[in-house]
Amino acid sequence: MFASSKPPQKVTQEELDMIRIKIEDMDSTEDKTFLLEKLYRHINAIDAELKGCQTNAHHDDRYAELLQLKEDAQVIRHLILDFQLPSDHYGLFVRYPKGYEG
Repeated sequence: MFASSKPPQKVTQEELDMIRIKIEDMDSTEDKTFLLEKLYRHINAIDAELKGCQTNAHHDDRYAELLQLKEDAQVIRHLILDFQLPSDHYGLFVRYPKGYEG
């Protein structure tokens, strides 16, 4: 809707690693959605920077790094999507004597 005037943020391996670590802490659909949204922001930033690197031949090292980051981000995306959330099953089982109406 409104275009941002600042350039996209440079994504680092550290940021992707932090998302990967947080996968194990997910325990709800909201957590999963939050991590996916965060990851997609990084993927979009990587794509934007890749487009800029294609027009500027002086960034060959960064271009290779971006391709690796994008590949890693896709692996993380699959990890998030495939992660099985713990099922919440609570119950209370109490044994009581026959005829007890407590």
